[in-house]
Amino acid sequence: MFEHKIETVETLKIGFDIKSCLIFGLISGLILGLITGLIYGLIFGLISGLIVGLASGLKGSELINKNDANTGIKKSTKNTIIFTLIALPLTILLFFSVLHILSANINILGLVLFGLGTALLFGITFAGIPVIQHFSLRLILWKNRSIPWNYARFLKYADDRKLIDQVGGRFTFIHDKLQSHFAQM
Repeated sequence: MFEHKIETVETLKIGFDIKSCLIFGLISGLILGLITGLIYGLIFGLISGLIVGLASGLKGSELINKNDANTGIKKSTKNTIIFTLIALPLTILLFFSVLHILSANINILGLVLFGLGTALLFGITFAGIPVIQHFSLRLILWKNRSIPWNYARFLKYADDRKLIDQVGGRFTFIHDKLQSHFAQM
């Protein structure tokens, strides 16, 4: 019925897209610099190229060794926070340089709040969506009384009673008939 799989962002790797985005940012910054001033153009171009490069160039891959049932989600949450913290000063600097170029009044609180919102948007878009999907699914299943809230403890309990077997962070049924019985429910 549902074909969408929640894919966590457990590790971060920089892809080749970041280099091309930085080059694009440098070129666009130089062009903008000829119009508004070289320093401001370079700052704007490099920061915007870095933000776009990070957003498109960071790739997630699955961990090989998972010892805990929630390792993937914990790593995705950590990567969301890391990505947001990296994007925060960059977005604030970018918006500051844009406002400075436009000679607009700079409200520090507004600048920080706007930068924080934009950085959160980047963090959630990149690594936070699987976390939101995971907790939304758990909340719905728990509210419908389909699973206990602490599902990892329940799986550990079933593993201790040899109903299922834990292999790394995954669980498999030991008995085929028991698996068939639950599948038919």
